[in-house]
Amino acid sequence: MPGKKGKDKGKGKKKKAPAVPEYVPEPKLSENDKRFYTKQIELLERQYERYQQRCDELRLRQQTELDQVKTLEQDFEMLKYAKKQVE
Repeated sequence: MPGKKGKDKGKGKKKKAPAVPEYVPEPKLSENDKRFYTKQIELLERQYERYQQRCDELRLRQQTELDQVKTLEQDFEMLKYAKKQVE
């Protein structure tokens, strides 16, 4: 006669420990690899500086244009006021 299905559930079973990968040291880089990565880092740093400079220029340009828009809006308001006074 078979046993009851739900009664022995989980008994006697051991939980497996999570699999932890073993530490595998990376191989040493050759001199060519070191020079290559150093050159890549230098190029990326220069590129970053150029982008940062361009970003600063665009922010300054945006601020200048916003100031011009404010001035034009003020001039327009004064013009509307003057037109009303003439009518």
